[in-house]
Amino acid sequence: MTLLSVNHLKKEYKSKRSSQKVEALRDIDFQVEEGEFIAIMGESGSGKSTLLNCIATLDRPTAGQIQIQGRDLAAFKDKDLASFRREHLGFVFQEFNLLDTLSVKDNIYLPLVLSKKTQGKEEKLAKLAIRLGIENLLDKYPYELSGGQQQRVAIARALITNPEILLCDEPTGALDSKNASEILNLFDACHQNGQTILMVTHSPLSASHAKRVLFIKDGMVFHQIYRGDKSEQEMLVAINDAMTNLLGGQS
Repeated sequence: MTLLSVNHLKKEYKSKRSSQKVEALRDIDFQVEEGEFIAIMGESGSGKSTLLNCIATLDRPTAGQIQIQGRDLAAFKDKDLASFRREHLGFVFQEFNLLDTLSVKDNIYLPLVLSKKTQGKEEKLAKLAIRLGIENLLDKYPYELSGGQQQRVAIARALITNPEILLCDEPTGALDSKNASEILNLFDACHQNGQTILMVTHSPLSASHAKRVLFIKDGMVFHQIYRGDKSEQEMLVAINDAMTNLLGGQS
């Protein structure tokens, strides 16, 4: 079943230095099936983060359409988008965005508190904590944790609402290789449990965990690779080859 549909998406910004318009997205078109794990790659300025922000309802496109489970995001009023984000989308960022004044437990509960859906929160947290290996951290505070532990907490916060799509923006960018590998393995496990994941990354190694990789160039989908029966190493080689072609301007 198609969970996310992006149709002829366009996003323009006005340049701060002139009256000229800058095309961040020119004509983005793709679909995401329920349960897919997709990585989005591209060089800096290619439009990949703008695309994620539009899907996340943090920015509105200039033209085109985004549908999640058949719901047209353009039809939502601004005041309704915040509740839509809380109830249907989960977010994992490069910076963990945890609140140091709240315990780990309360940081994870925050989306449920904001949406006033706290019933059964202890049971939800208990299951998540075991899955993510943070059951011994719940009474600590974010400043007492390592970067890898903080990202595990951020993932728990994103998953506590059972989001339809987990949106990840450079989720391993602030981590060392060991912690990055552990986080990617957690994403693999989430995907195997049926979670739909859309991840923006500059790292071929991170992207090699995905089942499909979209390459963005000049605001358009330039190329895509399906994992199929490739191993992670074979996928990594295919991604590196595609990035070489992308950066070299070949089609």
